[in-house]
Amino acid sequence: MKHRIAIVDDHLLIAKAIGSIIDTFRQFQVMFEAENGKVLQDRLKQPDAVPDIVLLDVSMPVMDGFATASWLKTNFPSVLILALSVQDDDETLIRMIKCGARGYLHKNVHPAELERALLTLVKSGIYYPEWASN
Repeated sequence: MKHRIAIVDDHLLIAKAIGSIIDTFRQFQVMFEAENGKVLQDRLKQPDAVPDIVLLDVSMPVMDGFATASWLKTNFPSVLILALSVQDDDETLIRMIKCGARGYLHKNVHPAELERALLTLVKSGIYYPEWASN
């Protein structure tokens, strides 16, 4: 059985590109994309729409990654959150962890690292890049 993923990113082209990459990973499938946390909330009202993992952009209009992660942590605590961002600063990373993210990944990584991050996340429940542990 494949792990189900939702991608939440306000840049449609980025979300679709990430989805296309993930669709090449044997153990994962993309369920849907949402352009912000509010749209994700609406999608999750359908009982069969709850993913195993949410790839969550940090900076979005309407409902950003921080608010979305906090909401997911409260309402869907079993959903694993992997934050995706162009930001690689400690403050953003720590804030996302406090909001419920179980992993953090910079958007400029190689697809192999994305797959490794997803596999590590489902296996151990957490994934943080090397720069975050220094």
